[in-house]
Amino acid sequence: MGVDVYIYLFDPQPYEGSLLPAYQTFVDKGDTGPLVKLLREAIPQLDSLSTGYAKPDLSQKVSESYIATLTGKQYYSSLAKEPKEGDVTTPEDMRILVSEQVAPNLLEVFCIPRNLGVNPEQSMSRTALMNYLYSQSRWIEDYFTGSKQVTGKVPEVKLGEWSQFFSKDEVEAFDRELSRIQRPTNEEVLADGFDNLRAVVHAAATNPNVRLLLVYT
Repeated sequence: MGVDVYIYLFDPQPYEGSLLPAYQTFVDKGDTGPLVKLLREAIPQLDSLSTGYAKPDLSQKVSESYIATLTGKQYYSSLAKEPKEGDVTTPEDMRILVSEQVAPNLLEVFCIPRNLGVNPEQSMSRTALMNYLYSQSRWIEDYFTGSKQVTGKVPEVKLGEWSQFFSKDEVEAFDRELSRIQRPTNEEVLADGFDNLRAVVHAAATNPNVRLLLVYT
């Protein structure tokens, strides 16, 4: 199986102000209360988010299931074991659920900005788009074929299998590369999101309130 690569616009304010403290409270103290609070706050937003850009994976049903598990009312096994009477979720399974499902799902809801007039999610694995970009920019080719690595911070709550921020200098360089590349006439390249890619990276380069996150899934 291949690896799919995405870039996301990312709002650090709700991450640093709410999600990360809630996640750290769970990791440090085993206290699920702040995460449960965020799940309850997320539920009323889900219907509107499901009709816009970058639809989150979280649903009301899944949110309620997470809440039931985090509050000890529902059993969870990362190995899909059937519970016996009296079984409770183990600390390790709770950790897996939070780090691999609950926290990333909350990040999608609260930290991916959908109000900037641009789709905050852009695939960097679409063949026509990437072939065109590689033909025009060695810089882009190096960063998306693994010859060079982004150097920004690795978030404690990750999306996908791995995620890492572009540094400020890397975002600005990415924006310069895209601005000098001629807009393609090939419809496949345009359909793969060339214009959206330009808009996403330019937003990250010019808006001090958002960052650019690289995600491998």
